[in-house]
Amino acid sequence: MKKLNEVIAKIEFVIGSSLLIITVLLVFGSAMIRFVPNASVAWNVDLAQLMFVWISMIGADLALKKRSHMGVAIVTTFFPLIIQKILAVFSYIICMAFCGFIFYYGLQVARENWLRSYQTLHFDWGFLKFTVSYAWAYAAICIFAIFMILTLIEQLFDQIKDWNAPELNRYISPVVVDPEAEDFDTFEQDLKEDASPTISVKEATT
Repeated sequence: MKKLNEVIAKIEFVIGSSLLIITVLLVFGSAMIRFVPNASVAWNVDLAQLMFVWISMIGADLALKKRSHMGVAIVTTFFPLIIQKILAVFSYIICMAFCGFIFYYGLQVARENWLRSYQTLHFDWGFLKFTVSYAWAYAAICIFAIFMILTLIEQLFDQIKDWNAPELNRYISPVVVDPEAEDFDTFEQDLKEDASPTISVKEATT
């Protein structure tokens, strides 16, 4: 599962970066072309909006893989370690259920909009004629909902496998515990007593 998600992440990064560059160029070109008399390119705005949907979903999954989504731990850090673990597992299950929900209804909406096309995204290149359906926008939701479920499954397994590991590194990312810190012994003692740990941390340089 981990290797699969790593491959998916690399593909997502390449596709997402490419789409972002193209989107910036399209929007910039759309703004510049307004200064050209009798020139109009209506399709680039709709295409940029379509790609922005895909960029957003790619970014959501990449952020999930890196545990970069916003989280509020001001309450859970006061709980014993075992309660933190249970809440973490419960949150993974809720997130997977939500991803399954948006996959199911996203698929329904995509099917309903398959015959509905963007008004400006009609291309006729002589040998090739095609239109872009609105379903492609909703397809991004379905595809990356599946990818996010795979990511959540991996993280859930990691959570269970590292059941006795401290929860600090899951809320503060990317950081590592500094074993040379003066209060490292205090940190270990706090963990043994299920107290709220206090330790100096430094940013990971990877």
